[in-house]
Parts: sequence; structure tokens; C-alpha cells
Amino acid sequence: MKHLVDPIRDKKKIIAVEDYLAKRSKRNRLLFVLGCNSGLRVSDILALDVKDVRDKTHIELNEKKTGKCKRFSINDKLKKLINDFIKDKPDDEPLFLSQKHMRLDRSQVYRMLNNACKAVGIDVNIGTMGMLDTYNNAFNNMDMRMLLPSSVRIAQRQANRYAITDTAGTEYNYNETNSGGTWVRPFAAYDSVGLKNGPKVDSFSYGTFIGGDSVIHQFKNGGEGVLTAHVSYLGSHQNFAGNSIYQNGGNLGLTGTFYKGNFFSGFTVNAGASVADASTRYSSEDFPMFMAGVANKTGYNFEFKDGRFIIQPNLMLSYTFVNAFDYTNGAGVKINSDPLHALQITPNVKFIMNTKNGWQPYAAFGMHWNIMDETNVTANTAYLPELSVKPYFSYGLGIQRVFGDRFTAYGQIMLRHGGRNGIAANAGLRYIFGHETKLSQPEQTL
Repeated sequence: MKHLVDPIRDKKKIIAVEDYLAKRSKRNRLLFVLGCNSGLRVSDILALDVKDVRDKTHIELNEKKTGKCKRFSINDKLKKLINDFIKDKPDDEPLFLSQKHMRLDRSQVYRMLNNACKAVGIDVNIGTMGMLDTYNNAFNNMDMRMLLPSSVRIAQRQANRYAITDTAGTEYNYNETNSGGTWVRPFAAYDSVGLKNGPKVDSFSYGTFIGGDSVIHQFKNGGEGVLTAHVSYLGSHQNFAGNSIYQNGGNLGLTGTFYKGNFFSGFTVNAGASVADASTRYSSEDFPMFMAGVANKTGYNFEFKDGRFIIQPNLMLSYTFVNAFDYTNGAGVKINSDPLHALQITPNVKFIMNTKNGWQPYAAFGMHWNIMDETNVTANTAYLPELSVKPYFSYGLGIQRVFGDRFTAYGQIMLRHGGRNGIAANAGLRYIFGHETKLSQPEQTL
């Protein structure tokens, strides 16, 4: 862990931090004031013994890092704090002791700042994962349609003329194509995320997506296109090292999809915001976060047995921008976070079955690589380790079914393993606008 600390020169900030520490710890207050007045490295301050400051007008020491002798005066305020703090201490005792009566370690000095900074860095990374779930939901209608064999999708162009087609003895209802529709998709997920350079984070996320689709547009080249808009509520709760973060927010998105034969491709644009309530052992803070991103998903269906079995490789590429706005924590310390620019590459493959009774079960497998700028978070001038999400696998099962002439329902459960370990479940229901499709009746013979 790398820490770079300079004297704090903002008087308002010094007063805020000192007031906070004065209410909680004489030791921490003295350590802070001594650091502000001297500009010494934390390791040098912690090397001081009581005898080095008792009845002194100046403090002299050799810096550990440079070996240079440094001398600075003790002003009246610092002298009063020192005298009050050491009045019952022996000369040979370390000036700053831990609760275990050992010389205080510099990692303990940074702990308060680290917790505040980690809250921001963790929240940014969880925000990135939330956007990835958003992209998957944005492409869900495209995924639902491409579970069908090509013969059914071709026949759907004639939905006003046909209500049922027969492919290799399998019946399919046509409720979901040429008409516009609306849909709702709730989801929930639990993950244990081992952040690179950071703590293990337990995260529970949940939310609901609501959207609507346009009618299918027929292109002259034989392709088809659909526009989809959505709004969502997104919530989550993270626990790490005795601290917690609650997040509440949402986003808006617009998705365009293109189909031609067994080829499909979609592009989505999303933007949203959330407010995080972070509670550490030292204070509680609220800070807002803005998220935006774009993603593309492209794939192709390889059909076997007249579409009864389908192997569908696909690739999703995404870019996400996440910015946790700067804020001042409960100790009066300024927390700064640079925006995170995240790229993710996700190759997937689905194995789909179209059953005789119209059910469409499938198995999905994927690999998720995160190519991102690692988080850069500081508290005043103390730098935290850069945090990022490690690569992970996902695999699971899903099923879809068309009910009647208006509804399509699906459910899916995915497991994750690697940098993100856990389970995610989502379901959806889509309702189609328009008139009921009349089923063609067989001719009567006399």
C-alpha cells in the first residue's frame, strides 16, 4: 500500500478534522496536529518516544527515509497538547501506543481514511457491475427472440396471416413480433466480490426494469429492426470489513436491435444516477454517483434438426463511465475520486432446445474480462490502493414460454465464479399490444 502525505494547508479543513478527532481521541488529535505542523512522514512521527517531546522547545530527529536531520519548533498550542497527553507517561514509552500497548503502526493511522476512500472505490466498482447487468437486461428482448428457430421468425413476418406454424412437429404461438409491446423484469443477485488490491465485498443487488418496444421495421435488404426504451430502479447493499454501503438509484436506456436471418446485433445507450449511504466505524457519509455507458451484443444461431437445437455464440462489448462526486466525510476530510472508465469483453455461448410443447429451455456460459482504469481515490493527499474487479465466469439455465396470444414469460438463474462469486436470478413478462390473432380453422368436409 502506498501512502503519500503532505501537510494540510486548508485552515477550514484542519479545524474540521481536529474538532472531529478532539471529541474521540487525544492521541489521534495530537498525532494529526503534530503532522500538520511538522510535515513529517507518519513513520517518523510514530518513531518518537515521550522523552523526545517532554520539556522541549524543538523536536529533532533523523528521517528514516532520507537519513537527514530535521528540526522544528513546538508552538504553544502543540506544547499544551503534548503536555496534557504525556503527563502520566514514562520517558521511555513510545509517544503513540496502540490499544494493545504496542508502538502504533502506520497502517492504523491510515485506517480511518482508508475506510472512507474504500467506500468510494468499492461503490464505483459495484456501480460498474450494475451497469453490466443493465446492458444484459437491455438486450433481453433480442435474446428472447433469438431462442426461436429461423423458420418461426420468418413466419412471424406474416403474423396477420398465420397464428401457428409447425416446424418438425413443434408448435409455436406468435404473440411477440410485429406488434409493439411492454414488459417488466425484476431481478436479484448476491455476489462475493474479491477486489484486486481491496477487501472482499459481499454485495446484494436488486431492482426492476420496465420498458416498451416499437413495432418491427422491415428493411429493404431483408433485415428487421426494433427500438426499445426502458426505465429502471436499482438498489444494492455492500458489506466489507465491518462497513456497509446502501445504494439507491435508477437509469434510462434506449436500445436498437437488428436481425437478418440467423444474425443479430444490438446497441444500447444508458445513463443513470444513485446515492450511496456509506457507514464506516468512524462516520457515515452520503455521496452521489453518476453512471453512463454503451454496449453492443452480436451473435449468430447455428441450427440443427430444423431448429430443434440451436448453438448460439455471441459477444458483448461495453464501455462504462462511473463518477462518484467528491465529498467531505464525517471527519471533515475531503474525499476525491477520479472517474472510472471501464471496458468489458464478454464472449458467451447458448445451447437452446425448442421442445414439442413450445417450451424453450437453454443453458448459457460466459467469460467476463474487465479492462478498466483502476479506481484512483484520495483522502486529502493519502492515496488508497487502486481497486478493480477480477475476471469471472458465468453459467446457468433459463426457460421461455409463449402463453396465449399476448404474453411471453421467461426465467433465468446464473452462477458466477472467479472475481465475482454468487448467483443471479431474473424473470420477465412481456405483453403485446394489438388484436388477438385468430387461429385458422381446418376446412369442414361434408
